[in-house]
Amino acid sequence: MTQLTPSYYQDLNTLVRFLTREGEGGYVFAVAEHQGMIPQINDTLLDKVRAQGKSIYTFGFDLEAEETGIMEQLREHIARDPAPDGLIIKNLDDCLRQRGTAFLQELNFSREALHQLNIPLVFWVSKGNLALISNQAADLFSQRRLTTVIFEAGETLLAKDGHLESRFNSESRNPEDYEALTLKVNLLKKQLHEAEAGGYTRTRIARDIALPLATTYSELDLHQPALELLHTYADALPEEDADKCIDIADIYFNAKHYENASNRYRKAIEKMETEGIQNERLSYTYTQIGDLYYELGNFIEAESWFTKDLTLSEKLEQQTPTELLKNRLAISYERLGDLWQQKGDFNQALLFFEKRAQLGEQLYLDNPHSETLGYGLCIAYERLGDLWKNKGEFDKALEFFEKLNELIQKLYFTNPHHELIKNELAISYAKLGTLWQAKGDFNQALLFFEKYNQFNEELYRDNPHSETLKNGLAISYAKLGTLWQAKGDFNQALLFFEKDAELTEQLYRDNPHSETLKNGLAISYSKLGDLWQAKGDFNQALQFFEKEADLFEELYRANPHNENLKNGLAISYSDLGDLWQDKGDFNQALAFFEKYNQHCEELYRANSHNENLKNGLTISYNKLGLLWLEQNELEKALPYLQQDLQLTEEIAIANPQNMNWQNNLCYSWRDLGEVLAALDRNEEALPLYEKAAAGWQVLWEQTELPPIKEDLDGVCARIEALRTGEL
Repeated sequence: MTQLTPSYYQDLNTLVRFLTREGEGGYVFAVAEHQGMIPQINDTLLDKVRAQGKSIYTFGFDLEAEETGIMEQLREHIARDPAPDGLIIKNLDDCLRQRGTAFLQELNFSREALHQLNIPLVFWVSKGNLALISNQAADLFSQRRLTTVIFEAGETLLAKDGHLESRFNSESRNPEDYEALTLKVNLLKKQLHEAEAGGYTRTRIARDIALPLATTYSELDLHQPALELLHTYADALPEEDADKCIDIADIYFNAKHYENASNRYRKAIEKMETEGIQNERLSYTYTQIGDLYYELGNFIEAESWFTKDLTLSEKLEQQTPTELLKNRLAISYERLGDLWQQKGDFNQALLFFEKRAQLGEQLYLDNPHSETLGYGLCIAYERLGDLWKNKGEFDKALEFFEKLNELIQKLYFTNPHHELIKNELAISYAKLGTLWQAKGDFNQALLFFEKYNQFNEELYRDNPHSETLKNGLAISYAKLGTLWQAKGDFNQALLFFEKDAELTEQLYRDNPHSETLKNGLAISYSKLGDLWQAKGDFNQALQFFEKEADLFEELYRANPHNENLKNGLAISYSDLGDLWQDKGDFNQALAFFEKYNQHCEELYRANSHNENLKNGLTISYNKLGLLWLEQNELEKALPYLQQDLQLTEEIAIANPQNMNWQNNLCYSWRDLGEVLAALDRNEEALPLYEKAAAGWQVLWEQTELPPIKEDLDGVCARIEALRTGEL
């Protein structure tokens, strides 16, 4: 007799409650460790349910009646007299085995109709087919009424994989995802052990078990065991098969073994193109190799592959406009939008993001119950909001951030336990807070940042092992710190910055090989340094700025082709230059500002279309010019401030709605005017002061921000002094 686990009766009662609850409907999946357990469980279920006055029957689809659809068979059975109060479907595995993908697709498309039957349905399914459903019919899987009920036999229970569970908990995934992936991993591990003991050929083991297991490990970011499997079966891996070759490439890519990944992607692409294959799989491979070069910072190569993907995706969607291919095309637009935004060409990025949002809205309108499509549309709105914010058009940005917030709230209220959706809702509040802060409404910004922080604290409290959620909480503290510093409350700001640093230090200590976490820690130190400098404690500030620079130097040495890391290093030199200038050490300040300028020139030379890098270069010229001006070295200050103004005018003219860059232009006019006035070139200085005054007058009328009024009053005083000869 099978030994039952202690949870057996709890699981049984879960199904009884589901089948007998008044007004219940929808469906759940049930899994038995041994198929022989199912008849016993069904008999017990029927006895318990009927004892409560309910008419529950077992039901099997007619496999011979392929012309009669799933819903038609169910409705016919329900229409009989007496009508059942619920059904237990017993032959789902047989249907999937005999009719395969076609049956699964039909079942997936019937998910809403299953709910509309308004009676509870229990589907018995094997572990392997449960994994198949979760992977290939994600909407069907996610719209079930309860978490899958699993009946395990004590004598055959598989021990939990502690490493797997630990790693899973460090990621932002749902318990249902863990459940499905655990089933898949344990099943494949068991099959691998049996196959190796049973003398199966290495080729068969590699193809049918080792590679799928390595892929599943990779999906969980368990890269080491995934790579070990590839190494163990290297001689038997089916690399002549394009599909399998792509799977192998994905594992290497996820583990950041870029050369191995690139070689296999190229091999698969060459094989498919040679054979004239043009399908969704080839499109996916173009995207993957494009992503690879994007991560390496090789935007020219990335653009080439993303463009090939777009061309193919548009062709496939025109030939067969299915939801799958439309969504594939939307992803193609998103990739190119991300690329152009990273390159600093916001207008090109806007074209692709608008296409992505338009297609996403169409997809979601056609299938409003799909969480996947709704979430994808949220990401499109988020990208458009970010883009308009970067262009300085805050009202347009607000429009899309509010659309993002409205839609993600709708998804959240439908599924409040979905961690990924709750996290995206938190991010939508952060976006709104950042925008209101940029618009100068600090009270409105505070409301949104406090919501952002509240959601992050809840998420982290519910899953304290999650690296992603812990990092999100740290960022929420940093945003509150930045806002309180802008409001002038340095003590409140310090409180939040110290909370941010405490978490980022813990994260980096637990995962010292993570480039992202190391970068985050460097930024945390930068914020603390900036705050202590504002408080006038230069020694405290110096400690944090030196820590920031040390981390960025390590990051840049390890990845010298990464534009973002090089830019981070440049900014760390700028921070140190500012501090030494405040401390009155001209030579130290000059050394760091020159390093800052050198890196900015190299970055801009390598990517001259990126306006953010161009703006960074203007700032580096401005800092050097003002430093020499402070030393009264006017002839040395002049060329730096002239270069600053030339580039700043170009940026401001190209972005007339960007208030930040218009404000920078006013500073550039004023600063150059200061040098010219000091050189007694008043006729040249006066028009620059007047331009600055006119620009700040416009900005003051638009924003009514006190700092702008102070700058306006200051430059007006300079104009008056010049005109009266008092300067």
